[in-house]
Amino acid sequence: MPDIVTPSLLDSMEVGEEFLPHALSWSIVDPALYRSFADLQSIIPILKKESDERRGSDPRFQAYVNLIARLGERQKTKEMSLNLNDRLDLARSEKQLQKLIENTDPKDGAESAKNQDVVLDESMHILVDFINLQRQNHQDSIAASDSATNKPAL
Repeated sequence: MPDIVTPSLLDSMEVGEEFLPHALSWSIVDPALYRSFADLQSIIPILKKESDERRGSDPRFQAYVNLIARLGERQKTKEMSLNLNDRLDLARSEKQLQKLIENTDPKDGAESAKNQDVVLDESMHILVDFINLQRQNHQDSIAASDSATNKPAL
């Protein structure tokens, strides 16, 4: 299970072997043996909180979540209206959502809108947050060790 979960278009789709008519039954694989690189349990809640705040305030990410919800609703519906006006309204609303997702920020006008990925962008923000927290923790530990070695002897 991932530590920080971002919504995916695949979450609302029935994709994978489990949805096939003759899927194999589940089996359990023994866990891999590994050594932890570092104890990140104190950092993960901070990263989750910052990511949640960022996603909540990003209109492009909100449009992406809305698009996922609509896709989920469409996947669950068994009927589709044949009324032309209903279909055109549905197409217009989906186009508006897609345009909102594809809009670039004014600060990065050189970057093509089609090359932007809100989930990838959020992943990079999480990585930057992680690097900054690690850097801050490292500086704090250096400062603590410096203050401990510079104490006057009694």
